[in-house]
Amino acid sequence: MGPADCAGGTRDWGRGGDAGELGPGLERGASRCWREGPWPGRVGEVQGVASRERRVETGDRILGKSQRLLRCEATISDYFMFISAEKATFPIDWMCHKLKVSRAWFYRWLLPAEPTKTQVRHDELDAHVVRVYDREKGKAGRDQITTLLGQEGVSIATGTVGSIMTDRGLRAVRMRAWKKTTTVDPDARTEHIKNHMLDKNGKRDFTSLVPGTRLCGDITYLRTGSGWLYLATVIDLSTRMIVGWSMASHMRTSLIIDALTMARDHGHLDANGAIFNSDRGAQYTSGDFQKWCSTNGVTQSMGAVGVSPLTG
Repeated sequence: MGPADCAGGTRDWGRGGDAGELGPGLERGASRCWREGPWPGRVGEVQGVASRERRVETGDRILGKSQRLLRCEATISDYFMFISAEKATFPIDWMCHKLKVSRAWFYRWLLPAEPTKTQVRHDELDAHVVRVYDREKGKAGRDQITTLLGQEGVSIATGTVGSIMTDRGLRAVRMRAWKKTTTVDPDARTEHIKNHMLDKNGKRDFTSLVPGTRLCGDITYLRTGSGWLYLATVIDLSTRMIVGWSMASHMRTSLIIDALTMARDHGHLDANGAIFNSDRGAQYTSGDFQKWCSTNGVTQSMGAVGVSPLTG
């Protein structure tokens, strides 16, 4: 068919069928161009209608199957969950109608529920824990955060703090507690004190064959809930046992004298004389300690400044 066909006359439709049955526009001898089919602009619309009809028919079958799969004791939430999962495929109004559920209740079900008092309280505690953790620059653990919040008037269990920190991935940065225990006295007289922990070749020798003859000691620190405590120890280099100790909240000379006195009183200092090695801290170089050693037959031994009294 060409343009001439469209411009030409009419066609006898008597042989092809009744024109009235084909539409009102064809009764008056409409051109073949109009009779070939719908307008080009309407093709997409007609195809869309057909596609929707097919989807609806398919949807009826899917919903029918879905209803059979739902348990007899299925709750309204089960239906709403199904509608929510399929809303990208089928119209919500249509699914609510087919499943015989309220559309208004479905939209209400979609809205977030009002938080309970427990949830509100937990959110408040969560904010408090994070605030204190950030304020302490991540150095506070659950016990310390519990204590700090208690001082602010916030009542919270240690377990709750730990749970919140775990959920948020918060971990306390453990800083090693440190205290300076060795302070050198520049005015102390130590010229006569030698290092007796050397062998014939000048190498370090922290061994002993006879108990009570060669010992060493040092001061360390302990962190407690009540504050810092200082511990002075005396170690026998033969048995490697602690034979004397003393603990106090100070580092005065009496602390180390008490430790050596314990070793002496328990028979751990050789009667013929003992060597005691230490660092050059002010307590060990003090006049009072030198006097005690001289009185009790103890020869002091010291290495260079910064050298461990236990390893030389």
